[in-house]
Order: sequence, then structure tokens, then C-alpha cells
Amino acid sequence: MAQTQNYTVGRGKVFYAPFRPGTTRPAGWEYIGHTTELGISATTEKLDHWNMDSKRKRKDKTVTLSAEFAMTFSTDHISPNNVARFFLSDGAQTVSQAAAASVNQTITGIEIDRYYTLGDSDGAPMGVKELESVTVTVGGTALEEEIDYIADLVNGTVYFVEGGAATAGADAVITYGVRASTFDRVLSGDAEVRGALKFVSDNATGDNVTILAPCVEISPNGDYALKGDEWQVLSFNVSVLELDDRAALYRDGRPETV
Repeated sequence: MAQTQNYTVGRGKVFYAPFRPGTTRPAGWEYIGHTTELGISATTEKLDHWNMDSKRKRKDKTVTLSAEFAMTFSTDHISPNNVARFFLSDGAQTVSQAAAASVNQTITGIEIDRYYTLGDSDGAPMGVKELESVTVTVGGTALEEEIDYIADLVNGTVYFVEGGAATAGADAVITYGVRASTFDRVLSGDAEVRGALKFVSDNATGDNVTILAPCVEISPNGDYALKGDEWQVLSFNVSVLELDDRAALYRDGRPETV
């Protein structure tokens, strides 16, 4: 009887799980989001033995010294957590900004046609956001909004308009309120992200399977194009590691009731 061929057109979802603290066991699985590409590559190192007892040497043994698996994937789901992984960080933070009223900030030696971040410091370089009731005075004289300066309330900046009443080199006193808010923040890290990776197929045709890599290190691969006429894509390299008590890769078919 002829064998049924499993011709496959691959589809499916990719999941990532960080390790539980102090273990190499996955915590809850996070759906990476829509992935445009996913692949596995294998590299082996072999040592050949050559028999040279006769005129023509013969290769009579090959030993595999090492086998290494790697994966790559790309996603166009530009989530804070995916960006964090691209920035070599294990996840995004949620920042809570407290409300404040009548905050005074002096900007010395202002320049015209420049944007200034409000509330910035060495510890908070992004400053504050979600402002309200912004006023600006220079030399005790109140400036006129939209004529002398423009306030971006969402992003927390003040721009001094060229041709306005403010003069270069003067000191500006800016008074503003801050609304309570929360937002995502991603900080860059300095090491590959380590956890577990799983692929659950939902193929256009062909047998569906689940592939598990119990221990991986994820690192960014290539460019993150912030502007362009194409969908943004984040690409990653995945080093597949082999733990003492587990294989590097597992591939399970879908179960059938018996």
C-alpha cells in the first residue's frame, strides 16, 4: 500500500514563557502575537576517521561531536513586551504617574524654535506627561499660548515660537499641573531573554503538531524600522539550550482517542 504523504503548509501560533523564579520551569505562556516567520535550523560538528592502511584512504567512521539547534521568528505585533525583548529586557513596566498641581519649573537660557521636556531629571529623563493648565512667564510677563509658545499636554513639552515675545537667553518660568495616569515603559537591558518557547501549529494542510523548546535565549536580529511604508516587524534569533533533564526540542502530534 502506498504511504500517505504529509505535505504541509505551515501556520500556527508562537508562545513564550519566562521561568518561574529560581527554576527552569515555565510560568504562564504569553502569546507572542502574529508571527510572520518561524524556523528551526540545525548545525552539527562531526569528526571523521580515515583508514590509511592502503593506497587509497577510506573514511570508515564518523562521530557527531555536537549538535546545535537554533530558531528565528519575526512578529508584526509591536507590543510593549515584544519591544522589551528586542531591547534585551524581559518585559515592559507599568508606570504610575501621580497627580500634581501648580508645579513650577525654571528653564534658564531658553532658545527659540526649541522644544523643552517638563519634569525631566537624571532619574526621570522622559519627564512628565498628561499636563494641564500650562502657563509661561518670562521676566515676570505672561506669554500667550499658541502665539509665544505651544504646549504639548500629552507629551509634556513646551515649544518657544520663533517671532514670539520670548527672547533667546531669557529664563522662562513654566507652571503646570499633572494628571494622574499610567503608561507602559520599556527600558533596554544587557542580556538575552531566557525562558521557554512553544509553537502550536494550525496548518493550512498537513498534520498539526506542538513543538516545545524548554530553554531558549532570545536576542534581537536586524533592524526595527520605526518609519516606512511597510508594517513594522521585530525579528529575533533564538538559541536553543539543552538542560540536563530535558531534550533541546520536543515535537508532539495531536492526540487521538483510543
